[in-house]
Amino acid sequence: MNTPTLRIKEFIEKLNNKNQIGEENKDAQKTSAKIRFKILKQKKYASELKDTILSIIPSIKEEEQYSLLLWTKLALYLRIKNDIDSNNIINEYLEWRKSTGKSFYAVKRVDLDTHINIDAFILTKLNPEDFCFNWVCVKPALSKIPHNKNKKDISKIYGINNIAKIKSCLETAFNNKTIKDLEVRNIKSSNDEKIYVYYKNRESLYNELKSKHDLKIALSSFKGIISSFVEIRYKGR
Repeated sequence: MNTPTLRIKEFIEKLNNKNQIGEENKDAQKTSAKIRFKILKQKKYASELKDTILSIIPSIKEEEQYSLLLWTKLALYLRIKNDIDSNNIINEYLEWRKSTGKSFYAVKRVDLDTHINIDAFILTKLNPEDFCFNWVCVKPALSKIPHNKNKKDISKIYGINNIAKIKSCLETAFNNKTIKDLEVRNIKSSNDEKIYVYYKNRESLYNELKSKHDLKIALSSFKGIISSFVEIRYKGR
């Protein structure tokens, strides 16, 4: 595994970081009642957070080390579905992508030959079974890397949280069939990030997601993000 790894305890500690008490204050005999209460509150929150995580990913083992990529997928899920502040994990992922992670393009399961763009993997639907497998980052053959050298990193421009919100709305819309002109594409390339096809224009898709799924993001940002994940196509083509 060539990515940073964490145990579930470390993951919870990072999510719970805002409520952390300094080690020098953890001696109950030297702390005030207010600090002791905060310590108890922190422990209760950590316990509840652990229960929530295990209800989503039952296969997680206490002492097992899991890739930061998997934890980031879970962090985004918890942020969107459970309104849990997961910025510490997301920022750690972004820092890794800017440093040692920038040399990698894709990620793959060690038991499979296919791979997927790292950022696309982070933003795809959380699958609990992913935690049952080992994942590695790879550098695909040059012939498989898209030739557009000027392609911008939309996560740096628009923010990974905004991208995740749009992907979540698209996923909900497709699963609940609330937008009839939205379909899943037949993806021919493992490097292809465009998951959906929409048979109208971007403004129409924006309005439908905004009215039916309470999407809250500026139209200009939406247009910049959506072109990376949705193919706009017209009926009959």
